[in-house]
Amino acid sequence: FLANATPLSSLINSAIASSLDHVVVPCGSCVTVDYTDSSTVTLPGDGSLHIKGRLHFPYASSVKLNATAIFVEGLLDIPHGINDDKEVKFSLYGSDEWYYYPHEMCTSYGDMN
Repeated sequence: FLANATPLSSLINSAIASSLDHVVVPCGSCVTVDYTDSSTVTLPGDGSLHIKGRLHFPYASSVKLNATAIFVEGLLDIPHGINDDKEVKFSLYGSDEWYYYPHEMCTSYGDMN
């Protein structure tokens, strides 16, 4: 499943190009984090990240994600043992209140393996 995964940078660039309000990892899909250089990435639109499918951080991931909110309905996959020279950070900013409204189930757990 990871072999066909969409790179996170592509998903973010598509959100920017389409002027989307937020970045969504679609239900039933897999997105892999392709930042390995300690980049700081601020999410576009309203700054929120909605994980409905699988967001996978490979062993070599090194990134700081700036977001106003992160909603996880799918799988946030950060394997134990990220390389000691690398860091994965989530930085939340802003003072807006966020409300969570779950979407309907669209996949079985087996689809995210």
